[in-house]
Amino acid sequence: TPYTHVVIFTRSSLVEQTTPVPFPISDTAESVQSLDFTDRDLDVEDLGGTIFWSPPPDITLVTQYHAYLAADVAGGNRSQVGGLGNETLFLGTNLVELLPDETLSIYEQVVVYTRSSLIEQTTPVANIVNDTVAYVSNISFTDLDFDPLELGGNITWADPEDISQVMDFAIYLSAGPAGAGRSQILTNVASGANVILMHPETPLGDFAHVLVYTRSTLLEQTTPISFALNDTILSVSNITFPDKDLDFNDLGGTVSWEAPDDVTLVTYYVPYLAFTDIGGNRSHIGEEIGVGTNVAYVIPDTSMDSFAHIIVYTKSALVEQTTPVSLNISDTIASVSSIVFVDKDLDFDDLGGVVTWVEPLDMFHVTFYLIYFSEDSIGVGRYQLGHDVPAFTSQITVPIDHSQNVS
Repeated sequence: TPYTHVVIFTRSSLVEQTTPVPFPISDTAESVQSLDFTDRDLDVEDLGGTIFWSPPPDITLVTQYHAYLAADVAGGNRSQVGGLGNETLFLGTNLVELLPDETLSIYEQVVVYTRSSLIEQTTPVANIVNDTVAYVSNISFTDLDFDPLELGGNITWADPEDISQVMDFAIYLSAGPAGAGRSQILTNVASGANVILMHPETPLGDFAHVLVYTRSTLLEQTTPISFALNDTILSVSNITFPDKDLDFNDLGGTVSWEAPDDVTLVTYYVPYLAFTDIGGNRSHIGEEIGVGTNVAYVIPDTSMDSFAHIIVYTKSALVEQTTPVSLNISDTIASVSSIVFVDKDLDFDDLGGVVTWVEPLDMFHVTFYLIYFSEDSIGVGRYQLGHDVPAFTSQITVPIDHSQNVS
């Protein structure tokens, strides 16, 4: 049977009185209401966030609140929230911050006690602790920058199973899987957008991993999910170009090359004439060449100008590589010398005799000689004499009575 009154008896040296003065007991039970805590530290076994509550209906005797993490609803093995200097929460304060990275350990409950001017209550209000864990999965990155020590391409990932507390994602390059020496890629990515473009020509440096962190409104998680980087290097090899335009400073012929071992990511080859072996002052050779074709054509009479190299780039769906493979141009010059023709037809305006010449020193690309009569020294108004003369032949006969005026 509960006590209902305080009663006071007086006592003499003889006896205690039998009729006391009573006062009815009013049991004050003032506990907080609507206790709530949502963990916004997204790492496993780590807690952080705001503990909220509503004041008791009657706060007349309440002077303070005390908040704890506890092993059970009764406050066992409790640890006060707030730390030294912030453990006393005076009336009117209905929240306290649980600092991030608080280890979950044995704690299963958040408990809040009211306190009067006399004592802290012994039976708290409790709210179960749910550790919010939000890690991404299935990170993917394919490097589409084919140059050595350069990266570029889309980084993608899958949402955590629970995204309720995820505000956005932070993506980094890092030397190690835990975030050592990390560098953020652009800005945070809003929840729901699970892709970010790493711009081409991003230096690989000492980076070995892509890291993806989730972020709540409280903070960025401290333990990321990592993905090992693979620097894609895809260049052509063994470029050849036999110049078959035999004039000085003119080019013409077929450029060929060997494809990379793996062409899965290659979309085009891009050949150029260039001043330098790294592509200075370059000029396209035709159009981009689709994968499967390893040749391009330099149109005859293409002026060599100051071009010294043929260079070939590979190109991905993202970008053309910046480091090409080059070939020094060798301008083939194969002209005859010491032409001799003595006209032995002694009639006016008639020609006859033998035209002779000295063959070029470099005969590798010579297949025929074409001999003409011409109105001037550069071939204007020319007329071919006979048929093409096979290489390794150094004369042709002009029939007698051949008119000098034939055109």
